[in-house]
Amino acid sequence: MRLSLIHIWPHIATSTALKNLSVTLFAIRKRLQEEGLPATAIDGVRQSLRLDPLLAVDTQDYLRALARAARAAHKVDRDRALEEAIALFGAGLLPGVRADWLTAHQETFQQLYRVAVD
Repeated sequence: MRLSLIHIWPHIATSTALKNLSVTLFAIRKRLQEEGLPATAIDGVRQSLRLDPLLAVDTQDYLRALARAARAAHKVDRDRALEEAIALFGAGLLPGVRADWLTAHQETFQQLYRVAVD
């Protein structure tokens, strides 16, 4: 997903948004290290960020579980994949975080969850 700073912090000056980004990245890297992960798991390259491809992201696992459920030929496999997806969903996508750029993604994940539990 490509986002610009204006999507994350739409009502502040670019210089302030860049400072916010720097502070946020510092906090994330610190938290990663506390969890035993390298600070390089998030890499700032020029004007973009990327996650280390070896870093597991639960949203990817959630979508994969839903895809496995959709492809399952047997009910037991479908149910197992749906149970995994439901467990991964937890409280939702970035619960408590409100941002214009995030709202559509939160709603999509919530709709997928509703389908999984039905």
